[in-house]
Amino acid sequence: MNNFICFKLFLTFFLLITASISISQSQYGFDCGFEDSSGIFNSIDFSTFAGLTKPIRTDISGDTTHTPSNAVFPVIIVFVQYKGDADDWQWPTGQAPIYLDSMIALDKSYNSEWWNAYNEYTQPISDYWLELSRGKFHVTGKAFSVVLDKYADQYSSDHEINLEIWRK
Repeated sequence: MNNFICFKLFLTFFLLITASISISQSQYGFDCGFEDSSGIFNSIDFSTFAGLTKPIRTDISGDTTHTPSNAVFPVIIVFVQYKGDADDWQWPTGQAPIYLDSMIALDKSYNSEWWNAYNEYTQPISDYWLELSRGKFHVTGKAFSVVLDKYADQYSSDHEINLEIWRK
């Protein structure tokens, strides 16, 4: 019995130490390598940006006196296909998937019935997050399709693939 108590104490101590030093991703100093050559981000006011991770909800923020009614968690979905990938009836070779525009809502829904705010068939990602959060987390965005210029085995690194995706 004494060994069992010692084991439980050791396990608790180990888990506390491990949890305090484990970091799943770097929060500071991360450079994704993206440079805005188009100037699209010049018009965005980043002074109100608060946080490095996904917000817990979009209906309030840290400053509850100034929460815009159009607050959403914007995402992009990118479907990537290598040159010459196998043909599929839902995703033909060299083309976008047929369901590309049936993934996520472009705009926030203001339907007061959160369980009916987004269509589960044409906006499943938006629908999933709003229903999971019981009406507190609106996820909107856009889906893109990229067909790469080379076959999969012609790329030397993931970095090269990511650069081509960003450029396209």
